[in-house]
Amino acid sequence: MQIISLFVAKGRLDSSKKEIKGETKCLVLPDDFTKIMMAYPASSKSIGECVKALTHFGGKRPLVEFYAGNTLEYESAASQLGLVYDATVPYRKTAIISRAIRTVENVTRCCLVQVGNFNELRPLAIRYAASASTISNWSKLQGHDFEGLQIPFGALIQYKPGVPKLKLGAKTSPGLFLGWRVEAGIHWKRTYLVCDVDTVKSWLEGKSSFQVFLSMVVVQTGENKFPLREAVQTKLELPEDLPVLRLEDDVKALEEEVASEEIIAPEEDIGHDEIADATSDPSKHEPITFSRLMHYGLSPGCSACQSGEGEHTSSCRERLDRLIGGEVHSSQGYCKRCWLLEA
Repeated sequence: MQIISLFVAKGRLDSSKKEIKGETKCLVLPDDFTKIMMAYPASSKSIGECVKALTHFGGKRPLVEFYAGNTLEYESAASQLGLVYDATVPYRKTAIISRAIRTVENVTRCCLVQVGNFNELRPLAIRYAASASTISNWSKLQGHDFEGLQIPFGALIQYKPGVPKLKLGAKTSPGLFLGWRVEAGIHWKRTYLVCDVDTVKSWLEGKSSFQVFLSMVVVQTGENKFPLREAVQTKLELPEDLPVLRLEDDVKALEEEVASEEIIAPEEDIGHDEIADATSDPSKHEPITFSRLMHYGLSPGCSACQSGEGEHTSSCRERLDRLIGGEVHSSQGYCKRCWLLEA
């Protein structure tokens, strides 16, 4: 037997990667002979957590030898349990260990996708991944095939709670399938891990913690449905949840100014009258931007100048048209609107 440690959050700042009970690591115990595998999420890779995992994995079966990385925690755990500790030699059996790690990680990723990629459910997903691998090799250890239901992680089910919600209500309640409860020594006593749908709703709303229940009666509801994944997909597809790009008023007005202006190509014989005719359209007003209001000043009696919202008054527009137009056709010999040098 060997012990492998997986790191989920490597620092105190990785709070978003922590699980429901603050687990940041996971101890994976595969057996080379029977190919049985179990996972034990933990908050640390301490001696106590290693002893607890080894005791649960062995149960009443005698454990003689296990090998792992050359760390003090594993050596101390082996000393407390009276096991022969064999430190893994570098570059020996690493292919077997790497393959076991990749299998657990890949199955865990698939399980998390089925529940909407909630990181808090990673301990349950990795335990499900290891238990599913154990179920496929159940006959090598117990002498018979696994007799329980094999339902995907996070699928919708009907289960019988220990205490009914209503005295005269239905005996079963909708829930999510989370796996099997494997007893010490790799035994199964027909008990499933489930979570009630109402509890999941309260957890998503932040009103309660995520609770896992035990049930001996579980019924699969036809085709596999994954409510958590469907809820996340529906929320992402709502128009009001999509980000909206909002531009500032002065930037928007500047774009309107650039779009409305027409650049007149330079010609040899063009005079002041033609320039005035090309730019003096009484039906169009000059765009009013924030920078222009700061340059020419606010118009008295115009609420749009004071608040920055609404339509400017006619007297305000006439005043700014006169000021802006006078600056465009200044007597300096340069027309800013037409990009022409006046004679």
